[in-house]
Amino acid sequence: MIFNRIKEHEHIVTSQEKPSPAAINRAAKVLRSGGIIIYPTDTLYGFGVMIHNKKAVKKLYDLKRRDRKKPYSILINSLKQADQICGGLTSRETEFFKLLLPGKITVLLEAKKKLDLPGFEHLVKVGFRIPESNLCQMLVKKAGSPISSSSVNISYEPNIDETSVISEKFSADVDLFLDSGPVFSLKGSSVIDLTESPPVLIREGDVLKEEIERKLNIEIVSRISRQYTITFICSGNICRSPLAEGILRKLLEKTKHAKQIEINSAGTLNLESSRASEEAIRISKNHDVNISDHISSPIDRQILDKANIIICMAAYHYNILVRNYPEYADKIYILKTMETEEDLIDTSIADPIGMSEEFYEQIFLEIEKELKRILPSLLVRIEKYLS
Repeated sequence: MIFNRIKEHEHIVTSQEKPSPAAINRAAKVLRSGGIIIYPTDTLYGFGVMIHNKKAVKKLYDLKRRDRKKPYSILINSLKQADQICGGLTSRETEFFKLLLPGKITVLLEAKKKLDLPGFEHLVKVGFRIPESNLCQMLVKKAGSPISSSSVNISYEPNIDETSVISEKFSADVDLFLDSGPVFSLKGSSVIDLTESPPVLIREGDVLKEEIERKLNIEIVSRISRQYTITFICSGNICRSPLAEGILRKLLEKTKHAKQIEINSAGTLNLESSRASEEAIRISKNHDVNISDHISSPIDRQILDKANIIICMAAYHYNILVRNYPEYADKIYILKTMETEEDLIDTSIADPIGMSEEFYEQIFLEIEKELKRILPSLLVRIEKYLS
C-alpha cells in the first residue's frame, strides 16, 4: 500500500481483492466524517458517501451536477441490508437477489415502506449493488452502513477508465481516492428491475441479457435497443480503415438492421486529426462510396469497449491491440484471416499511403473483396446479437 498526496485529496493505492486494512480503515473514517471518497468496484470507479448523511449526499449531487430526482444506487454487502432498507423482501425477490449478486449487476427492489434516506423519500424502488470485490464488501462493513454507488463522472459525461484522469479531474472535490489501477470496461453494471414480472432489463452493461436469463433460468423483458458496432483499425486512420468503413456501410445500408449498426474506424498511431487521404476520397467516390467527411481518430479504450467486433487491416495492428489491450482480444480479428482456414502467405492489407492512385484502387478492391467474403458470417453475428 502507498500513501501520498495528489493535490488536495488523499490518495491510497491498494489491491481490490486483497485491500490493506489500513486503507479500509482510513476510507471508512473519511466516510463517517461526512467526506466523499472514490473507490473501485468490479466495473467502474464509484463516488462514495454515507447514505444517511444529508450534507454528504447533497455534496455528491452538486459534484456530479445530478438531478435531485435521480437517486443513487446503494452499495451493500448482504441480503439482510437490502431487506432492512426496503422493509422486507418477497421470496421471489430474495431468490433472484441471491442468483444475481454478488456481480456486475444493479437490482431494483420494491420499497415497502417510506425510506428515511436523503433523496430516497419519494421512491417506490431502490437499486442495490454488491460487487464481486473484497474491497467494497469490507468497506461497507467497516463504515458500519451502506454507502452510495455512483460512477465517477459528471452526469451525462463519458465514464473514465484511467486513474490519473480521475485523480486530476476530481482532486479538489473528494477527500480520498482508493486506487486499484485502471478499469477494463466502461459499460458499468447492468440494471434489472425485479419488481416487474417477468423482470425487466433497464440497462445492459457488462452482463448481457442472455447471461442474466441463464442465471435466473427464465426469460426476461428488455427495454434496451441494442446497437451493433463494427470498428476497423489501421495505422493513421486516413486510408485503409476509412475505406473499409465506407465500403461496409454501403454493403449494409439496405440490410434488415441497418439503423442499428454503427461502423467506425481508428488508428494505432496517435496523430493529429485529419481528413482521409485525398487519394482514398477520390477512389471511393469513383465507386459511389463517400468518405469525404471522415476525420481520423487514434484508438482508445472507449472505442474498443464499445465495439462488438474489431477488424484490423494488418497483422501488426492486431498485435498492437492484443498486446496493449489484452482484455479485448476475443473480439479482435485480422480482416484477411477472418472466417477462413486457408494458410495465407500475407495476412495484411498493404498500406497505400504515398503510393499511386492505381495502387489505392487495388487496395480498395482488395478490401471490398474481403468484406464481401466475410459479409454472410458478419450478418449472422449481427442478427444473433440484435434479434
